[in-house]
Amino acid sequence: DAEAQFTEDNLELTIQTNYFSPFLIVNNLFDYINVGARVVVTSSGLHAFESFGNFEGVIDPKNNNGKIHDGFEMICGTPFDHKKSYAVSKLCVVAFCRELDRRLRKRNAKAICFTPGLITTSGLFKHQTRWNETVLKKVGMGMVDTEEWGGCILAWMALSDEAGKQGGAYWRAPFGSSKRGGKSPDDLFSAPVNDAAKDPQNQEQ
Repeated sequence: DAEAQFTEDNLELTIQTNYFSPFLIVNNLFDYINVGARVVVTSSGLHAFESFGNFEGVIDPKNNNGKIHDGFEMICGTPFDHKKSYAVSKLCVVAFCRELDRRLRKRNAKAICFTPGLITTSGLFKHQTRWNETVLKKVGMGMVDTEEWGGCILAWMALSDEAGKQGGAYWRAPFGSSKRGGKSPDDLFSAPVNDAAKDPQNQEQ
């Protein structure tokens, strides 16, 4: 929708759902992650087109004590945009995955992330009705995938030896693979992430 929606924690709905919630879960469980364990985080291919800016929307540049603004709408400080808010939240996830992986190396554990593809039947867009036009366009272009496809990729990420070889990796398949006779995991590959997510300072922030 055109205006930002906020949770009872006074956080913008998209960023809390996609980033702060999984961050909180992992942070609370961090001390219990076993040697050799694997943390799998769900992201999106849309992260590749975004940046954090200088975190203007979250951190007061005049008071850089790490405290975030209460009730911020966009991390990057731009006016709220429903598509951008989703993409930036997934950029946060990728940067978080890479920083988490670095911190897990001491116990020989790994963090990896992936995109399950664009799955329009999952309820992903229930709060963002303005996505309808975009979704219908992607459907027409054959770029959507099935829930079963996304579930299979998640299972492969969690269980396969191949996925667990490289920490901090981001896995994906060509969009619409499940609708074109693609096979999981044959079509999956470890893909580059954008420069903002690779930046160690952004990861730490």
